[in-house]
Amino acid sequence: MFEKGEGNYPDALSYYLKAQEFNPENARLNYKIGVCYFETNKKGKAGKYLKKAFELEPDIKQDIKFILGKYYHFSGKFDKALDMFQQYRKTLSPSALEEREDLLDKRIKECKEAKKITASPRHVFVDNLGKQINSPYQDYSPVLNAKKDKLYFTSRRSSENNSEIRDEEFGYRENIYIAQKDKEGNWTDVKKPGNPLNTDGHEGIVNVSADGEKLIIYKPEDGGDLYQSKRENDSWSEPEKLSDNINTDHHEFYASLSPNGEKIYYLSDKPAGYGKHDIYVSELDDDGDWSEGENLGASINTSFNEASVFMHPDGKTLYFSSKGHNTIGGYDLFKTEYQDGKWTIPENVGYPINTPGDEVFITMPANENYAYISSERSGGVGSQDIYKITFIEEIKDVINDTEDQLLTFDNVPLEVEVEDKIEVEDIQLVTMKGRIVDQETEEPLKARVILTDNQKNKDITSFTTDPDSGRYVVTLPLGGNYGISVMAEGYLFHSENIDLTNEDMEYKEIRNDIALNKIEAGNRIVLRNIFFDSDKATLRESSRSELNRLYDIMKENQNIRVEISGHTDNVGSASYNNELSRERAKSVVDYLIKKGIDKDRLEYKGYGFRKPIADNDTEEGRQQNRRTEFEIISNE
Repeated sequence: MFEKGEGNYPDALSYYLKAQEFNPENARLNYKIGVCYFETNKKGKAGKYLKKAFELEPDIKQDIKFILGKYYHFSGKFDKALDMFQQYRKTLSPSALEEREDLLDKRIKECKEAKKITASPRHVFVDNLGKQINSPYQDYSPVLNAKKDKLYFTSRRSSENNSEIRDEEFGYRENIYIAQKDKEGNWTDVKKPGNPLNTDGHEGIVNVSADGEKLIIYKPEDGGDLYQSKRENDSWSEPEKLSDNINTDHHEFYASLSPNGEKIYYLSDKPAGYGKHDIYVSELDDDGDWSEGENLGASINTSFNEASVFMHPDGKTLYFSSKGHNTIGGYDLFKTEYQDGKWTIPENVGYPINTPGDEVFITMPANENYAYISSERSGGVGSQDIYKITFIEEIKDVINDTEDQLLTFDNVPLEVEVEDKIEVEDIQLVTMKGRIVDQETEEPLKARVILTDNQKNKDITSFTTDPDSGRYVVTLPLGGNYGISVMAEGYLFHSENIDLTNEDMEYKEIRNDIALNKIEAGNRIVLRNIFFDSDKATLRESSRSELNRLYDIMKENQNIRVEISGHTDNVGSASYNNELSRERAKSVVDYLIKKGIDKDRLEYKGYGFRKPIADNDTEEGRQQNRRTEFEIISNE
């Protein structure tokens, strides 16, 4: 149903890797390994070998710059990809350029579009459904039933009576699977429904009618056709081929029924379309027959491929995947609405829902804030994996200036174990995620999260967490130094410092559950965004946002008295560190007094390296020990 061939890359890769053990500096061998990885479901591993081949012999193959460009594109290093594509263009002869120019121009356009779209990410969670649903092969076409307690999907995994791998078809035969939602809301008990939905051939799930009484499935017979199965008590009827006005001698392979069941939107590559596969619509007439399919037109269909379609339960919003329009790479998901007798201009649903990989299928229930998609992205279990998209409330900007605005989202699968860890070294993001809870009760809190650019000393954006879950996610581009402040009414704020100025920094996910302390005597916080000049007590300008939050706490809570304490690592003498830490604590107190806080409410002490919170034997531990703390000593 979803066409993607692997050729014999997996078999070839195993032989190349064995040879590479004995000859790791062979440019041609590294090139072949890189190509094999990029053409399989382990694209992230390709970079190491492609870059090595290029370093050893830049002209090893004429297309190495193009392949490196594709790798950088997939990995999110769009500027590097653009550079490689431009370099590759210069190597082509006039005849070769004429042959490849359209493809090259499309890649360049996608990278430029990706830079724009990824700069303003959507505020969503993107969670991989994990190994309970996904396999090392292709898992795709998620479809919810009417009650939303069953998830139908298509998979090319191995199973009973389906153990013959088909490398040229990227996996095993397509089969339909069903997952059941348990009481905790998790998808479990994945099973094949068996006959009549599954046979010894290929079958793929396509759509469930709004009333849950009909299934649309795909079979690759007669060039590829769509079938309908009806509910019969607790089972399904033998699938029957849809009307000849829908199925032709060509490839019809995906469809979506309208909520009232009177229209069906589907994909076909029959002649006279705009591209290889176009989206068509057929309607039921008064006799219950489907009309001949009508092409949805050039506003939706492109000269490239369209690959899926989903009519939202509202009956007017159409989602589809395409390699055309303003894609950021591969297939992207788009939406359009039917207004005043025509379809609106398709809108890219945005990043991180779409990535430079393939996002092909989507389904979402009515009046809910989530959807399921299938996606090929770094960090997955297999090739196409199924992900849950959770839409979060719109972010309110702290300031009107939107320059360098950062939003929050989740781009990393939760608790996914991958046998071979996929390298994602070139993704230019760091994600921090977790829950915000009460320190004592561990109950989730409604908290305000503010992101600060410490280099520009200004708040960038803020959002409020869901009080029912306390979940938060912040994703930051490499190259900056950021402060993250978490505040809730009646609690001390919590601060984090994320320094991403190291050019060698790689993509990573930081799991960080944050527990907030109530404003009570004895409670303290570490001020992670207070910075001093080296070996001095001079406050840096980048500390101003954090200092002002301290001022706000003191102003809003007039009864509290606090101690500001300075701490160091164990490098240097005890007397030196005691004095340095004392002077640094005094600098913070002096700032607050200058802002108007009564000096009788403030104390300062320097503890040197007497109170470490981490191991001083490592640089990471010493960095944690170099800190300033704020402790409430009375609240009367």
